[in-house]
Amino acid sequence: MNEKDRVFIKHAIDTGLSGLSGNPCLAARIQASSPESSIGFRSPASLILALLLLAVAVSAIALGPSAVLEYLFPRDHKARDSATPYVQKIDISQKSQHTNAVIKDALIQDGRLSVGLSLSSEQPVFIVTQSISLNGQAIEVSSSSIESQWLRGELSTQSRGFTLDLTGTAFQGTEKGTVRLNAALLRPINGIKQIDIDEEDIAAVWAQIDQAIAEGLTPVSSHEPHEVLVGSHWMRENAYDMDSGIQYPVGSVHDYLTFSNMQMMDRIEATFTINPSIQHPN
Repeated sequence: MNEKDRVFIKHAIDTGLSGLSGNPCLAARIQASSPESSIGFRSPASLILALLLLAVAVSAIALGPSAVLEYLFPRDHKARDSATPYVQKIDISQKSQHTNAVIKDALIQDGRLSVGLSLSSEQPVFIVTQSISLNGQAIEVSSSSIESQWLRGELSTQSRGFTLDLTGTAFQGTEKGTVRLNAALLRPINGIKQIDIDEEDIAAVWAQIDQAIAEGLTPVSSHEPHEVLVGSHWMRENAYDMDSGIQYPVGSVHDYLTFSNMQMMDRIEATFTINPSIQHPN
């Protein structure tokens, strides 16, 4: 990765972190970075060091503060204190050589179920949520910071989460609710190329995206939320109006792997239960 890309990624991380307030919106909150442009073999010493750092990160996650409260109230300590007695612990851990994920806790409030995760990764990754269900049924996600967003690398622990709208569900009258989460962690195969998708010359924008893909790079928007882009081939296959000049996160792991020069790094798969009777009073 060249220095220009590093400066861009650092800026994306800084602006994403400084802008967090309240409940993060689906496509407006990102802590971003990018992996090295090439993947090489590690020496045994460096591999041991990486594993030790990951072990430290796991311990920090397990002992850290509430993830769901950090997700919902990143700066409001009074709101956190008020909600703390109603937080439901989950503590399901899933780790691999490169990543660690803990589905830590949950909070029911104002007809919504919010779930907090603590995540750390050795390398920067792009998170794509594949499915979330409640009691076997797909449910509307009203906000999320694990959908088509970047996760910083360097094993720094970050609190993320998602919120489900319980309106019209039978969840309130049940003894428990079973939530299933399936998400993928992707990374560029070689490196990224920044694309200004707001340029007036729409044809030139598509040409830049397609050229980046042809060069083996992953095209990424230079504007927040710095989403991963797909090429014109995907757009034509899906009857997308390319003249509009607008791209949006496609939210499909298969499409990112096929059309954006990305590869699978890890998965987050978890099933856990929630008690509907424990709710933060309005």
